[in-house]
Amino acid sequence: MWIKAAFLIVAGLCAGTMVAAGFFAFITAIGVVTTYAQRTKTAGHIKTYENTLAVGAILGNAWWSLGLTFGMGGVGRIFLLVAGLCYGIFVGSLIIALAETIKTVPVFFRRAKITTGLPVVIVAFALGKCIGNLLFYFFGMKV
Repeated sequence: MWIKAAFLIVAGLCAGTMVAAGFFAFITAIGVVTTYAQRTKTAGHIKTYENTLAVGAILGNAWWSLGLTFGMGGVGRIFLLVAGLCYGIFVGSLIIALAETIKTVPVFFRRAKITTGLPVVIVAFALGKCIGNLLFYFFGMKV
């Protein structure tokens, strides 16, 4: 029985690591990290962004694959609230950086004849993802 469990653990961690590596390679190959750093005027921290992205993806997949939980009571809810906020900001920023990289936002604005308000749209995207993650992680809502 323990051999089966050990095999499943190893297979899950290997699969998670491969998914994380593929995600990391995709994000860096299309230049999202550099675009994000340029837009936020933090180009000197690109290596930190890349390392944090890789470690976060690997640890997140390991955590998810192993089904780890932490019984922290009320502190756990606060942690989930902060984590949901951070996930929302990260995913929203990543989506905008990806959209900027492939030039979808300028094309959309040109076709929709929108001349002002790009920062508002970007903040709305980020807030939408943030609120969605908060609802998912804090309240357990699923779509």
